[in-house]
Amino acid sequence: MPLGSLEEFQKIDRTPERGDLVPLGVKIRRLIDVKRKNDGTEYSISEIAREASRLYREQQIFQKSEELAAAGASKPEIERAVEKIRQEPDVLSRPFLSEMKDGKRPNPPFDKIVALSLFFGVSVDYFAVGAAVTEATRKAEEEVELASLVAKFANHLDTESDGSGTALVGALMRGGVQTDPRQVEGMIRMALAAMGITPEEPS
Repeated sequence: MPLGSLEEFQKIDRTPERGDLVPLGVKIRRLIDVKRKNDGTEYSISEIAREASRLYREQQIFQKSEELAAAGASKPEIERAVEKIRQEPDVLSRPFLSEMKDGKRPNPPFDKIVALSLFFGVSVDYFAVGAAVTEATRKAEEEVELASLVAKFANHLDTESDGSGTALVGALMRGGVQTDPRQVEGMIRMALAAMGITPEEPS
């Protein structure tokens, strides 16, 4: 069942001992490795924390506004509630996110996970580890892994050829969606191996 509340998230065992479980820090590093700015550069920890906090705050404002409006609150009441949320400190700080990335915060509060899911565009299920890992978690992990392979493949083609690598991979992905996305991953892995490139785990 997808994670949808603080109570469900707190049930997660974050001390994985099975080899098929991915620690939270590694999952975050994979996301950082995949998500890039428009110019191809990596987001800094400070930028991620700041933008993730902004997105989380906007979500909270929307949800609170909808809740109060449904309850018949007046416009001034809603505005006061919104302003209170705007005055709250960022949900995610650079030091805390850095510790999460380094594996020093394996049991973060649920609101920080929600903020990261908003920034990276993944489900909160992706961040589940231990006993809370579900099929939704594994599917999200596969999607992130595939995105990482696609980015590496496209970058190599753009570097070594006429810059058409991104378009080529886009066509490959569209074809994969119509058949089996896992076949796309297999083809990209074979292509990377043929080019002498070994996909690396985030350090």
